[in-house]
This record gives sequence, C-alpha cells and structure tokens, in this order.
Amino acid sequence: MDPQEALSLDFDVLDVTKLWPEDQFPLTPVGHMTLDRNVDNFFAEVEQLAFSPALVVPGIGFTNDRMLQSRLFSYSDTTRYRLGANFLQIPINAPLKVNPVTTQEGVGTMLKKTGHVNYFPSSVEKTDTVEADPSTIRPEIIFNDEKEGPAERVREHLPKENPFVQPGDRYRSFDPERRERFIQRIAGPKLLGDKKTTKEIKEKWVSYFYQMDEEAGKKLEEALDMKMTGSVGGAAKNSAEKAADVIARVVGTQEE
Repeated sequence: MDPQEALSLDFDVLDVTKLWPEDQFPLTPVGHMTLDRNVDNFFAEVEQLAFSPALVVPGIGFTNDRMLQSRLFSYSDTTRYRLGANFLQIPINAPLKVNPVTTQEGVGTMLKKTGHVNYFPSSVEKTDTVEADPSTIRPEIIFNDEKEGPAERVREHLPKENPFVQPGDRYRSFDPERRERFIQRIAGPKLLGDKKTTKEIKEKWVSYFYQMDEEAGKKLEEALDMKMTGSVGGAAKNSAEKAADVIARVVGTQEE
C-alpha cells in the first residue's frame, strides 16, 4: 500500500482489528520456505530460536503501528532475558556468513575473540566493520493521521552537532576546586595517566579539552606533563589553532 492510499480509505490502516482488502491490496510474495525434515535436537534448534520483527534486512522500515512498535522492542528484550545478550551468536540464530562484530564477552558468547579492543573505529588495534550499502538505505515511510498525512523519516547526520559547547559550559560552572579535581581524575593513573595510554590518545584528549575550554585544555596538558611541539605548536597558541593542529596530525596519521 502506498502511504497516500491510506488517506483515501474509510478505516484506519493501522487498526489491528481491520484487514486490508486483498482485492485492493494483493499479498506480495517475499520468499519461499520449505520444511523438509524434523529437527535433530529440539532444545538447540527450537527452544533457542529467537524471532524478532526488529531484525530485518536493510531497506525495510517500520510503520508506527502501535502493536508493531511495542513488539520491535519487546521481542528482542524478552529473548535477551531468556537466552542472554549473545543470542544472535547461538548457531540456530547466527547468520551463515560470519560478519565482523565488535561485541565481546558476556553470557553465552560463542566468539573466540582475542585482544582488548571491542569498539570501532580504533587507532590502537585494527578492527573490521561492514559498511552499509547506500542503495539499501531508504527513507522510512510512516503512516500518519489524516490531518498530517504520510510522513517520511530519513536517517541522516545531525546538522548541528556542536559537541563542545555544553561540556565547556558545564566545566566553567564548576568552582575552582572542583575543576582541579576533575582534571586530576582525567589525568590520573586510572585514565590518561595509565602507562598503557599512548601519546596519540593523550593528544586527542587534550585537543578535545582545548575545544571545550582553553583553560581545561591547558590544565590537562600540564597535568600530563605534555609539551605540544612540532606540527602541533606551543602552548602559546590559542585553543582553536591547537585543536585543529592536533586533530589534523592525528587524522593524517590514521589515513596513512
């Protein structure tokens, strides 16, 4: 059904007590399933099955049908309680082709993952990811009420991310003693002061702090006993120049 057609009908197309007349909206074949044998192990292949309407291939969206919207959440949520967070790794639920994922550990894990990096992207350890095929990313068509009509929701980047203004405002709201404690915690042995923390990571943090607040960036730089030199410039540079230089050098290193 085209969303525009929904407005011309004399019933709510999302009313679960109503049927879409098949003479007007014929069923569309989406696949063929053949059941040719009984399961070998009932528990492994039936009891551990995990179905969820939220698990769809790219290109399929969801309407704002209340029944569907509740099940998009509740099915997977119930399965996590029943089978654990790694239910999609159980053989009967896992894809035939193993895709690189960044999940690690947890109850019922089936992956033999080595290393400590479980996030993407990472400058510490190379991690693989599967990029979405742009041709499969379509707008989600949402049936709306008669007054507003059909609505289209498109996934896109936020036009005004502005990630440093509010953290800077928050930092400046602290009294001097709290600011000092905050900087010392970040620079302490449990975070950036850890011997395993690389110079590159420290430079990233300092660049973020300079963009958040120049005083915070300078204090963190001093607490880490770092001397930004070379392409980054000295401490006398203003915050914008310093942040831009650090980020440019880091990004350039990653691209190489």
